Amino acid sequence: MENFRAALTEYALDYANAKMRPESNGKHAFAEVGFSYLCLAFDEPKLFRYLYMSGESGYTGGGLEFLFQKSGNAELIKQIAKESGLSVRKIRAYFTNTLVYTHGLACFIASGLLKITKQQAKKMMNEAANQFWSEIKN
Repeated sequence: MENFRAALTEYALDYANAKMRPESNGKHAFAEVGFSYLCLAFDEPKLFRYLYMSGESGYTGGGLEFLFQKSGNAELIKQIAKESGLSVRKIRAYFTNTLVYTHGLACFIASGLLKITKQQAKKMMNEAANQFWSEIKN
């Protein structure tokens, strides 16, 4: 049964990651992934809850440090730092704040506690991300 669970989780993660793969670069790619994450919560709430909320999948992700080191994310953080002229430390703070906010919003959506449209969710995510960006620029 454990092998089945591991295979199911791997397949589910591959599916979710494919849906969240950005087509652009830099800060736009980060926003694209965030909105795709919200769309996964809207379109596939059971899958979202299985992977990211319930603990049933066994997927833990490795915490925020794991996300920083993940190949695509590490390059994206460096790219945004270079484009913006801000330090990697500041971009990591932006990344953390935006990620935590977006995950919370997605959890409310996937659990049915928040009844909003995708566009409303995107607006909320963008407004929060813009505020976090303003904070690191100072």
